[in-house]
Amino acid sequence: MSNVQMIQILFFLLVFSSGLLSVLFFRLRKVLEKKQKISIFLNGNKKPGKDMVYILYDFFNQWMFTKRYIRKITRQLEIYTPGDYKNIAYGTMKTVIKTWIPALLIILFLITRSPTVFDMALAFAFLFILNNQLISSVVENNEIKLLKQFDRLLGDIRHNYQSHGMIEAAVYDSVETAPYPVKLHAARILEILNSEELEEEMEKYKEHIPNRFLKIFLSLCVMMITFGDKKVENRSLFLTNIKYLKQEINTEILKREKIKHLFSGLVFIAVTPVLFLKTIEKWAVLSLPEMKSYYSGAYGIVTMAFIILTTAAAYSLINRLKENRQAELNNYIVLDYLSKLPVISGYLNNIINKNYGRTLKIQDLIRKTGESITPKQLILKRFIYSIGAFLGCILISITIHHNNKVQILTNFNNRNYLSSYISEKQIENIKDIIINHVNKYKNKEVAQEEVEDKLRKEGMLRSKQLMTMTAEEIVRRINGYRSEYYRWYELFLTFLAAAAAYYIPYLNLLFIKKLRQMNMEDEVIQFHSIILMLMHMERITIETVLVWLENFAFLFKKSIQQCLNDLQTGDMEVLEELKRKEPYEPFVKIVENLQNSDKIGLGKAFDEIGSERHHYQEKRKLENEIYIRNKSILGKAIAFLPFILTTGLYLIIPFIVEGLTQYAGYMEQMQSIY
Repeated sequence: MSNVQMIQILFFLLVFSSGLLSVLFFRLRKVLEKKQKISIFLNGNKKPGKDMVYILYDFFNQWMFTKRYIRKITRQLEIYTPGDYKNIAYGTMKTVIKTWIPALLIILFLITRSPTVFDMALAFAFLFILNNQLISSVVENNEIKLLKQFDRLLGDIRHNYQSHGMIEAAVYDSVETAPYPVKLHAARILEILNSEELEEEMEKYKEHIPNRFLKIFLSLCVMMITFGDKKVENRSLFLTNIKYLKQEINTEILKREKIKHLFSGLVFIAVTPVLFLKTIEKWAVLSLPEMKSYYSGAYGIVTMAFIILTTAAAYSLINRLKENRQAELNNYIVLDYLSKLPVISGYLNNIINKNYGRTLKIQDLIRKTGESITPKQLILKRFIYSIGAFLGCILISITIHHNNKVQILTNFNNRNYLSSYISEKQIENIKDIIINHVNKYKNKEVAQEEVEDKLRKEGMLRSKQLMTMTAEEIVRRINGYRSEYYRWYELFLTFLAAAAAYYIPYLNLLFIKKLRQMNMEDEVIQFHSIILMLMHMERITIETVLVWLENFAFLFKKSIQQCLNDLQTGDMEVLEELKRKEPYEPFVKIVENLQNSDKIGLGKAFDEIGSERHHYQEKRKLENEIYIRNKSILGKAIAFLPFILTTGLYLIIPFIVEGLTQYAGYMEQMQSIY
C-alpha cells in the first residue's frame, strides 16, 4: 500500500469516526435535554425532528468544534434578519455550506498530493483559522457599521420627536431615510410599537437582538408609550434618555475601533510559525543530516507538541482579548448528567464536603464570571481535563519510544567514521552492516566480543580498528533499542502534566474574570441608563427596578435573580445580601440608593446619577484607554510567543547542541590520534 493510499484511508477513518462520535454525542444531548424538558427551538418554530435544516443548525450550534463559528454567523445574520429565527437558521446553514465546500475541495486536492498526517492536520487547522477570522472580521465590521447607523438614526428620531411629540410617528419618519441594515431594525421596532401584543412581540425581538443599545431603545419606547413622557427640569425625559444613549453608543464605537486597530494581524503572527515547523526541520536536516535524530526523537516530538499547544492557546487567548465576548450560557447537559450518576455524584459530593470553604470561593468566582457551570460540574470538568492530559502524555511517550526505535534501526550517524582513510562507499557498507546486525539481534542481549567474532567470520570488514568501532556501534544500538521502554520518571511527568491540566478550567475562570472587570463597569453604566428611564416614572417600585435591571444584566444577573426570588422575605435584608454578594463599589451604590428610595422616593435617591453622569463618562474614557492599552500589550506578547519558541527551541538550540556534540567528537578523535 502506497503512502498516499495510507494517508487517504487514515483521513477518511478520522473523518468518519469523528462524525460518528459527534452524532452519538449530539443524540445523547438531545435525550438528556428531553429528560430535563429543555427546548433549544424557540418562538413557536417547527420541531427539530420535522426539518433537516433545524437539525443541522442545532447540531453544529452545539458541537464543540463549530459552535463559536456558527454563533458568529448567527450574529451576522441577526443584523440583517432581525427577530426572524427561521431565516437566521436557514441563512446560517447556507453560509456554512458556501464556506465549507471550498475548504473540503482544498482538503481533497491536498490528499492527492502525497501529504503527511502532519500536513493534513495543518491544512485543517489553517483553513479553520482563515475561515473563522474572515467571518469574525465581517461580523465585527458590520456590528460597528450598525452602531454608527443607529447613532444617526437616534439623531433623526430625536429631531422628528421634537416636531410632533409622538414616538411611533418619529420612528416612522426616521425609517424612510435610514440606511440598511439599521432600517430593518427600525422597521421591526415600529412594528412592535404598533402591535396589540406589545410585550410579547418585544420579548421575541429581544431574543435575537444584535446589540444591547437597540434593546435599551426599544425598552425606552415601550416605557414612554406605557407611562407617557414627562418634563424633568423643563426637558423631555425621552429626549434626555436618547442623548444619554447616543453618548453610550459613541463610547462603544471608539472602544471597538481602537481594539480592532491594535489587534489587527496578531492572530496570523501567532499561528504562522507552526506552518514552518516542517520547513525548518527539512532545511536543518539538509544542512546537517545528523539533526534528524533531534527532530525525529524525543526532543523534536515534545518540542513540536509544546509549540503546537502554545500556538493553540495563543490563538484562543488573542481572540478572547480582542472580542471580549460575554460568557456563553451553555447548559452543560452531559456534564450535568455525568455528575448525577450515583458513583460519580458520591465522589464529587465527598470532595465538596471536604473542601466546602474552597467550594464557596469557586462558586463566587463562577458567579462573577457569569458562567452557567456549577461547582460540581467544574470539578468533574477538571477531572476530565486531567484524565485527557494523562492519556495524551502516555500517547506522546509511546510515540517517542516508537520513533526512537525506528531511528535506531534505520538512521545512521557517520560521526564516528569521519576519518580520511574511509571512503563514502565504505561508510555506506558499514551502515548496512550495522543496521542488519541491529535488526537481527535487537531483542537479544549480546556482548561486544560476540559481535566482533561474527563480523570477523563474515569477513566484510578487514580493519581491526574499524571492526571494533562497528561492533561498539552495533552493541550501543542494541542496548539503546532494548532500553526504549516506559520508565518511572515518565509516569511521574505524566502525573505532573495531569495535575497541571486539572487547574486549566479554574485558571480559565480567573482569566475570564480578569477580562470582565471592564464589562462590570459597562453593565453598571447600562444600569444607570435604565434607572434614568425609570426614576421619574410614577408607581415604580423596588421590585420593578430590579426586574428591569435583571432583564439587561449579564454579570450581575444571577445575584439579581436570587434577590428577586427572596424579595418577599424583606426588602432591606435581601438588598443587604445583594451588596454582600456583589461588593463591586459602583453596583453597591446602586443597591444603597434602592434602599434609600423606600424612604425618599426613587427620583431623589438616584438624583446623583444624572448630576454625576459627566464625571462617570470622563472616568470611563480614561479607564477604557488604560484597559485597551494593557490588553494590546498582553496580546502582542502572546502573539510573538510561538515565534520565539519556534526560533529558540526548534531551530537554534538543536544546532547549538549538535555543534557542541560534534566538537566534542572531533576533540575525542584528535586525542585518540595523538
